[in-house]
Amino acid sequence: MQNDLLANLPAKSIPEFLEYQAQNRPDKTYLLYPDLTSDPLRYASATFAQVNDIANYLANKYAKHIDISSNSQKPIVVGLLANTSVNYLLTFYGLVKLGVVVFTLSIRNSKAALEHLIKTTGVSYLVIEPGQIQIELDGLKLIPLENVDWNKNYNSSQPINRTEKGSLEDSQLILHSSGSTAFPKPIHFTNRGLFYVHEVQSNANNGYRNEDDVVLSFGALFHILGLGTAIGCLISGSTYALPLSKVYPPTPKQLVANIQAEQINKIVSVPVLLEQLINELESDKSATYAPLKRLKHIFYGGASLPEHIARKFVDNGVRLTSSYGTTETGMVMLNDLNAPIARYNFMKIAEWRKPFVMIRPDNHVLVHLPNDPFCQPNIANQPDGSYDTNDVFIEDPPGSGEYRVEGRQDDTLIHVNGEKTNAIPMENNICAFPIVKHAAVFGHKRLCTGVLIELNREVADNYSNDEIPDLVWEAVQAANKTAPNHSRIVRQMIKCLPMSKTLPVTDKGNIMRKRIYNDYADVIDKLYEKFLKPDQQNTELSKGNKQEWDQTSLKNYILELLTKLNIKDSNEDFDTSRSIFDVGFDSLHAVQLRNELASIFPSIPLNFIYEFSTIDSMVDELISRNNKINTKSINNDPKHYALTENLIDKYINLMKNDSSPINPIKKNNKERIFLITGANGSLGSWIVLDLLKHDSVSKIYCFFRGQDKSRIIKEYEQRYQTTDIFNENNKRVVLLGNMSLSEGFLGQNYDLYNQLCNEVTDIVHSAYRMDFNMTVRDFEKDGILGTFNLLKLARKANARFHFISSVASSGSGIVPVVKEEPLIRRPELPIAQGYGQSKYVCEHLGAAAKQLWNVPVDIYRIGQVSGDSINGAWNTSEMVSLIICIGGGQLGQMPSQDVPVDIYRIGQVSGDSINGAWNTSEMVSLIICIGGGQLGQMPSQGQDVRWIPVDIAALSVVDIALQDYVKSDDVHHVLNPHSITWSTFLDYLKKAGLHFRIVNPAEWLDMVLKSETALVKLSSFFDTFFTSKTGFEISEYETVKTEARSKYLHSCPSINVDLIHKYLKFWHDTGFLTNGYP
Repeated sequence: MQNDLLANLPAKSIPEFLEYQAQNRPDKTYLLYPDLTSDPLRYASATFAQVNDIANYLANKYAKHIDISSNSQKPIVVGLLANTSVNYLLTFYGLVKLGVVVFTLSIRNSKAALEHLIKTTGVSYLVIEPGQIQIELDGLKLIPLENVDWNKNYNSSQPINRTEKGSLEDSQLILHSSGSTAFPKPIHFTNRGLFYVHEVQSNANNGYRNEDDVVLSFGALFHILGLGTAIGCLISGSTYALPLSKVYPPTPKQLVANIQAEQINKIVSVPVLLEQLINELESDKSATYAPLKRLKHIFYGGASLPEHIARKFVDNGVRLTSSYGTTETGMVMLNDLNAPIARYNFMKIAEWRKPFVMIRPDNHVLVHLPNDPFCQPNIANQPDGSYDTNDVFIEDPPGSGEYRVEGRQDDTLIHVNGEKTNAIPMENNICAFPIVKHAAVFGHKRLCTGVLIELNREVADNYSNDEIPDLVWEAVQAANKTAPNHSRIVRQMIKCLPMSKTLPVTDKGNIMRKRIYNDYADVIDKLYEKFLKPDQQNTELSKGNKQEWDQTSLKNYILELLTKLNIKDSNEDFDTSRSIFDVGFDSLHAVQLRNELASIFPSIPLNFIYEFSTIDSMVDELISRNNKINTKSINNDPKHYALTENLIDKYINLMKNDSSPINPIKKNNKERIFLITGANGSLGSWIVLDLLKHDSVSKIYCFFRGQDKSRIIKEYEQRYQTTDIFNENNKRVVLLGNMSLSEGFLGQNYDLYNQLCNEVTDIVHSAYRMDFNMTVRDFEKDGILGTFNLLKLARKANARFHFISSVASSGSGIVPVVKEEPLIRRPELPIAQGYGQSKYVCEHLGAAAKQLWNVPVDIYRIGQVSGDSINGAWNTSEMVSLIICIGGGQLGQMPSQDVPVDIYRIGQVSGDSINGAWNTSEMVSLIICIGGGQLGQMPSQGQDVRWIPVDIAALSVVDIALQDYVKSDDVHHVLNPHSITWSTFLDYLKKAGLHFRIVNPAEWLDMVLKSETALVKLSSFFDTFFTSKTGFEISEYETVKTEARSKYLHSCPSINVDLIHKYLKFWHDTGFLTNGYP
């Protein structure tokens, strides 16, 4: 197949193409170059015949210095070290006519890098321009670069006599990578490889390169973008134009002058120069976009183009054309020239490349298969001979075959809590502000993100040292607005480098991320040290501060802290009686706020923010502590038992007073239409997939927060689950965004809500916040009120309600054996923390809905859900308990609710049994990967492990949900029927390959508190657990009835070494478990 692509070429080598075009298009202009003899902002020209004659002349000149008569089988390698110019290109053509291999060296390399490249490639001769770095190595002969005299006639120059005819397989060129981490890597090209670069593009797009095109290249000639464009013009017979400038690269003003040249109809550029062009156009009020609009297109490659820059082109009617390829692999993807102008960054894989590449479903990285004939030789970087590009692509929309570059896999920061940050969009948004020249976002294997800033000196000189931080903060805030909550950068994590320091970048303008992280490791460490741990000196000063606080001053101070933590704007009104967790506050914020307050009020407990989650309650407690007055607010109800019971009564009264109409529509008993919340969660996703296996299920409405459907698809791919269900042609799955369960219509409009009432037969509620630090009051809005609103929908829709509960709802140990039946009203039953108490409340709401509203309700009590049982894929976005099985086992991952209220008490749910996919932000994952892996220690004590693989838990739920509702048997315990002791679990961990030390709980907790890992966020929970007298007391859960209802639960295997190995492998493969394994 690949041979056909080049079959019709009239020549097999660059020298042959020079001769061919000189004979067939002798008078056609091939080169436009700045006329340095008169006006460098005007073009001079050279025809194909002239270029060929000059190349022959230079070949003869260099032949006097280069011995090409050697009989050695080893090719002669000649280095070329000079800046981009017309002399450079002509010298390249002259050298290839000698039959040597030309190594085009970047002048931006250090002397050490140049010497390394010369030695490793066996360069014997170096053609060097005056003024470049002088290289002196044994056996290396230096040859001065020849300057062409344009007043001389070269048509009498004779070609070098070569006995061998050119071949596509001849080595012709060596280029090199940018060297973002160490020395650059040489990449060898044959004629075939060079010609593929052009031919793949031409075959993918008719009209990509025509004979009448005049292509202005802003790319350096020592890189593939610039040199490849020149060779492409040689092949197609079009005209190649160098930038109008005395010295490469052109200045911003020269870039503007370039686009005025009327001959030009296409531009090829690296993004950094396009960015400079736009900035100059925007700053020059007399400049317009008219010269750009007349171009056929602007083709860019080599790096991503910041979106705010691209929008300037697109909004002004300029056609951008994106492409993707690498020096090692050639051109792979191209933008369709006939596509709408706004889809400039969407590309399709070229037809010729499709059989030889794949995009991995787990991480979206493009991989070239071992048999890819378009790749350059000897580039494989994987054991099977394939080449992993490390470049991440997203298909948008799914199934369209159109991709956009998401960034480098190196650009994806995986935090210690399993969340991921794409650094590139944030850096681009920050760099959109003139004060910033370069930005490098960091946070890999850390709790949060930060950024290093290289200032734009020309702009910064106009501001004082006090003004600059505010301008930079403005830029970071702009990036925060479009970033996920977990990716946002707080002000204390910004470091502006001194003017004498720079962030290293490649020739294409990409930051050298790994080198930056190495060079500035100490700076980054100090930022985290100062930010995550209270400053000891300030703490001591604060201890000596005798300031008397009153209600107003302390409330204002805490509001200032929330502004400082980027939770509220300085002028924003804030309800101080509302839980701060309702407005985007998370565990990391809680650690920061507690540390800030501890610098003034020493010895406040680790869980202070969770116990007092409103500003009003914080103020009351802190003033009481400051005045040494015992607070009554929490001591009267330290475990929130009264509040828990009051919440049950509150919502039961609402049920009693609800008189909303019930849907009179009778539904087809054989057709089941499900609505599921949390369909993108670990358990929820498996429930969706299992429901789709049944013909009786005709449709599934999947609720999710936000509007980004691609996020849902990506989460399925990360668990190695099929995403075909989201294909636009699949009418059985409907994604509904903007889920807001605390609202009456659940975040949907009136018509859609009524449609759900008319269609839905079953509701599965699987979206439930899991945070072991929060109190029950913090779970009211989304958890309890959300469940109430879903039950209300079930009543209106005459639907059955499946509520995924948790063993935490009844696992305090006060009842030794929990039966498969509804709970009694006893507030001591649930685990004494918010999650378990809120599940307890919701179970009672389900029972009330069954009695007062005649809603059939199933309760599924779920415990420790682990990764799947086949591959060990353990989801990376939810939280499950390992050390403490919050009530007989871990809390259920994604609670799902069905309409005739069945209650499923789910036990210790692990990752699925197929892939072993297990969320890296769950407590289990954190304890194993950070405690046992990163920190190398595991606590000696813990509860028995009763994980149930998530795929088996889902099968059990679906099995029961599709059976007829049984009012007397509607509480189900979905736990692994088998358990192992904590000591056996630790033994299995070691046998599965994890290396760690076993320590007592006090020592382990002390280590956690001193670490900067995600476990710090759970320290108050661990502290309570390890110091509680009943910390390890758990209830037993009967599963007899549930096993009788579900064959899948009955046959669930016990946890063993093989399954734990799958989980460890999944965490390791996803980059979360990096220490202690394998």
